[in-house]
Amino acid sequence: MIKFDLTSAYHFMDIYRAQTPYLGFARPNDSGEMCYYKFLVVLFGLSIAYIFTKLCRPLISKWRSEGKLASIFLDNGLSCSKSHEIYFQNGA
Repeated sequence: MIKFDLTSAYHFMDIYRAQTPYLGFARPNDSGEMCYYKFLVVLFGLSIAYIFTKLCRPLISKWRSEGKLASIFLDNGLSCSKSHEIYFQNGA
């Protein structure tokens, strides 16, 4: 059995460039001047984590079609096989 954690994987999901003006914030800098920031990658959040889980479905489907037992929830995954040899024989 193996467990994996896709830490910071959300940062690899780009936001569509035309939508970035709507996903930002402004705050004053040290001199009191407003600075504007916009996100270019997805931030962590429960609704985004749900979307990320759905994006990982093709991986899970591929592994299951190869006979591997696999599951993913949010950014954590679990996979197992009846024996170490069988699991790595299938190209894990």
